Amino acid sequence: MNQKKILIKVLLITVALSFSVILFAIDPDTGIVRGQLKTSKDSDNSSLETAVFVRNNGGKELNNEINTFNDMLCSKLADKGISVMTWKDIIQKFSESDESDDNIYKYAQSFMVSATTTPTNSSMTTAGEVSKNSEPEHSMTAETKDGGIAKSSALRISQILDAKYMIVASMGKLGHERKVFNGEGTIYKTNNQVDIFTLPLTIIVMDGTTGQSIYGDMYTPSLNINQNQSISILMDNIVDKLLTSGTSVLADNIAKNIEKIKNTSLKNSTSVQFSLDCNVPGATAELDGAAIGSPPGNFTTKPGLHQLRITRQYFEPWEQTVNIYPNQKLTVSLEFTADGQAKFKDLAAFKQSLELEKATTYAEIDIAKQQSQADADSKEKLSSGGEVFLKNSYIRADGFAEQLTRIIHRY
Repeated sequence: MNQKKILIKVLLITVALSFSVILFAIDPDTGIVRGQLKTSKDSDNSSLETAVFVRNNGGKELNNEINTFNDMLCSKLADKGISVMTWKDIIQKFSESDESDDNIYKYAQSFMVSATTTPTNSSMTTAGEVSKNSEPEHSMTAETKDGGIAKSSALRISQILDAKYMIVASMGKLGHERKVFNGEGTIYKTNNQVDIFTLPLTIIVMDGTTGQSIYGDMYTPSLNINQNQSISILMDNIVDKLLTSGTSVLADNIAKNIEKIKNTSLKNSTSVQFSLDCNVPGATAELDGAAIGSPPGNFTTKPGLHQLRITRQYFEPWEQTVNIYPNQKLTVSLEFTADGQAKFKDLAAFKQSLELEKATTYAEIDIAKQQSQADADSKEKLSSGGEVFLKNSYIRADGFAEQLTRIIHRY
C-alpha cells in the first residue's frame, strides 16, 4: 500500500514538472516536503515573496474579523501572482528554526503588539492567537514602546522566514452614516433611508532586508443599504463585504506597482559603513542576532533599522534599535552587573595591594641605592684624604731609605 502511495506521488510530481518548476526541500525534523510552485509565467521573477501581517486599529468589535481580513488579503495577493506566507507558515517556520519556543512566541508577540499599537489605539489583535500563555497587554507593549521596533521585529522575522518583503495591512474603525428622507406629502410619497458603511484599509510594504517602508496605499470601501417603508434590508456580513472589495483593490494596486517596489528596494540595498566604539575593550557586537566583531572598529551593513547588541562578561548587555546611515558614529557605554561590581572591587583591592607592595619594594631599593652611594662616597673621600696627607708630609715613600741613611750617618 505504501509503495502504491509513493508511486502515485512520484507520478504527480512528474506531471507537475511538465508544467512548472517546483522548488522543494525536506524538513529534517518532520520529513515533510515543503515547496513553492513557480509556473512558467512567474519564471521572470516578477512576483514578490512576502510575509503578510494584519492588524486591527478599529477596536474590539473587529477582533473577530482579523482572520477573515488575513485570508482575504492573502488569497487576493496570491491570485495576482504574489507569493505569500500566512500565520501558519510563519509559526511553522519559527518552529523549524533554532530558536527556543519562548523566543518564537516572543518575536511573534513583539511584532504583532507593536504593529497593532498606535498613539491613539492600543487594541490587540492576533497576538493572543500566537501566544502560548496570555500576558498582560502592558508587559508586551513595554517591549516595543520605542519607535521603529515594529520594523525591527519584522526584520528579525524576515531573517527567519527568508522573506524578501513584509506586508503589514490594517483596518480602521467601522464607520456608519445614516441619511433619512421624509418623502410623505411630496411627489415621492414615501420615506427613504440609506445607511452607508465604510471601513478604511491601509497597507505598507517593507523591505525584508532593511525594514524600510517602500510602498504604501490606503483605500476605504463603502457599502450603501437603501430602505423605505416598503423595503427593509437586514444584513449581518457588512464587514465581510467591505473587506472583499477593499482587499481586491489593495491587491490590484500592489500588483500594478511590483516593479516600483522592486526598484525602490534595490536602491536601498547598497551597504554603508558605520563606526562603533565602546568604553569596555573586548566587548562583542551583534547586529540582528549575528556577531560582527568587537568595538572599536568600522562595520558594513544595509542602511535602515537594525537591532544592535553589545555584550561583555560582568557588564549589563546594551541592546537598542538603531537606524544605520552612512558614516554613522556610535558610542556605547556599558555598566557593571552586581557580580561585576563585586569582582571589580576585589580586583581593585588586589591591584591596590600589589601597587602598595610594589611601592614599598621600590622604596627599599631606593634606600639601599642611596646607602650604597653614601658608602662609596665616604670611601672615596677617605682615600683622597690619605693621598693629600702623604703629599703634604716630609716623608716620601720613594726616598725614605736614602733620607734615613743620611740622618744616621750625618752626611
